[in-house]
Amino acid sequence: KIYIADFFFTTCPAICIDMGQNFQHIQEVYKEEEKFNLVSHTVMPETDTVEVMRAYGERMGAIKGKWHLLTGEKRELYRMARREYFAVMEYGTSFDDHDFIHTENVILVDANKRIRGFYDGTSDLDMDRLIDDIQTLLNYK
Repeated sequence: KIYIADFFFTTCPAICIDMGQNFQHIQEVYKEEEKFNLVSHTVMPETDTVEVMRAYGERMGAIKGKWHLLTGEKRELYRMARREYFAVMEYGTSFDDHDFIHTENVILVDANKRIRGFYDGTSDLDMDRLIDDIQTLLNYK
């Protein structure tokens, strides 16, 4: 499946609000598209438990099976953000208890697990570009 991924936390009072609203919009645009999903990873797993993420998903109108809200071990989440999704490009971090990722980056991943684009999840213009790029990937045979 084609999907978009982001990294957020449920109590974020800033960029995560805009990002969540933009994910709601994209979910609405592609809610009937079986080849597309949304994946949101928490960056605060110590507070964003499964129950907290479930409640957040309900508040945001996340459709089960369409918008996946993920938590896990902080070290693994941060490793994925940096080394698999390249959501942040911070060098020399030690992955200690004081490490914190806070980014507006949204990543588009194609059906072959290749990163196809990075977008500012707080920008309406970038979200329009993302919707166009998702459609291009969906139309590709």
